[in-house]
Amino acid sequence: MREHKYRAWDGEYRLMYYLNSGGRTFGIHSGNSAFDWQWLMYGHRDRYELMQYTGLKDKNGKALDWWESDLFEIDCTWPVYVLEYNETAGAFGLRGNGGMWKSFPDTYRDYGDDSIHKIGNRFENPELMGGKG
Repeated sequence: MREHKYRAWDGEYRLMYYLNSGGRTFGIHSGNSAFDWQWLMYGHRDRYELMQYTGLKDKNGKALDWWESDLFEIDCTWPVYVLEYNETAGAFGLRGNGGMWKSFPDTYRDYGDDSIHKIGNRFENPELMGGKG
């Protein structure tokens, strides 16, 4: 079973918060401040974008620090790809700026493990997408 972790982008303050699942409650922790999960999701939903950790591993079984909304390039080609979860396929994959989505197993099969490189995320690095964060 894969590990479940979450992060949230605060659009107002332009900060990324990581959520942990210690016990029954979730909290967002950044420095000395902690925010309640329910406050985040029910009181300020429009301010935050929630993202899920993929739990994907490389060919050697090492966990990859890959999250929804991370940006990738494949062997320095354009376009930049965005990591997304596809509800219909029930899988994580990459979407190019033309709208085509490809699952990670298909991407690995077509390009190989060493060709896929994380280069940032769409919130903290919008310039990588032509300024569209």
